[in-house]
Amino acid sequence: MLSFLKRGPKVEGLTGIQIDSNGFSLAHVVHSDDGPPTLRVCEYVELEEGQKINEAIAESVMEFGLEGAECCVVLPADSYSLRLIDDPQSGGEELQEAVRYAMTDLVDFDVDEAAVDAFYLPETKGGAASRNIYAVAAPSEEIQKVVDTLEDSGLTIKSIDVIEMCLRNIASYLPENSEGLALLSIWEDSGIVTLSHSQQLCLARNVEAGMRQLQDIGGDDSFGEKQSLSAEGQEILEGLLLEIQRSLDYYEHQLGQGRAQNLIISPLPWDIPTLMTYLAQNLSMKIRVLDLSEIFEWNQDVARDLQARCLAAVGAALRVEEEVE
Repeated sequence: MLSFLKRGPKVEGLTGIQIDSNGFSLAHVVHSDDGPPTLRVCEYVELEEGQKINEAIAESVMEFGLEGAECCVVLPADSYSLRLIDDPQSGGEELQEAVRYAMTDLVDFDVDEAAVDAFYLPETKGGAASRNIYAVAAPSEEIQKVVDTLEDSGLTIKSIDVIEMCLRNIASYLPENSEGLALLSIWEDSGIVTLSHSQQLCLARNVEAGMRQLQDIGGDDSFGEKQSLSAEGQEILEGLLLEIQRSLDYYEHQLGQGRAQNLIISPLPWDIPTLMTYLAQNLSMKIRVLDLSEIFEWNQDVARDLQARCLAAVGAALRVEEEVE
């Protein structure tokens, strides 16, 4: 979303960091010219009672030898707005101002006091005359919070990004990306469905179902056992399915990208067989759960629950600079 310093890093690779109310996730990735990237750090640090977040980050940076490393920071989901808007047919500074104007009535904060950015969706296969764009706006005070938190961390902020683009980064390393894929990322109390194609984000839609809701839906791990679901569990699954179907339909018909063939579910801290069974019964596509080991060379095994907590930070660490259109 936003790029910062351009001087060379003291540590090879890029660090991704995401801060939440309980602590932070930290990842460090080193790219290779002739092989898969290496995930050198993947940790979640929970704050101890009375511990300050900036001090905890600085301690971890020192512990993992990341002093001087460049980092990409993931903005909290509630600190920015991502909206799909019509292409203003502008470029450079004019595009920024056009986006700012378009976002004025779409957000509940002053866009004149906000950082804004935009990126194009892929061209439709039907060759439409114009392309939609995703516009991002974040209050300047939210950006400053990030800068202040990391000021004495030992990390150098290279960029600040949004969760959806970090998930795009992960999807771009998966073999299904060339065919078009849906990635269902599940957090504690919510989730996101993103659709990507050829390393470009096409669509992002928030969903209400999170791990807290899904772990209690009941059911069985065998096909044909829907009757064992609680009424609340059935409602949760139906709502999740509807959001996925809406996303797939928009991707295929409104964006003209064709039919997505694959649904990949983000790493889960524990198995939810009822979820997998329900989606398999109701979606005509290949479905599997992601393991980050398929993307990286590993220095050590990373448990599934840690993969789940660090997903966005890993995606941030996978960021590569792109040329502006």
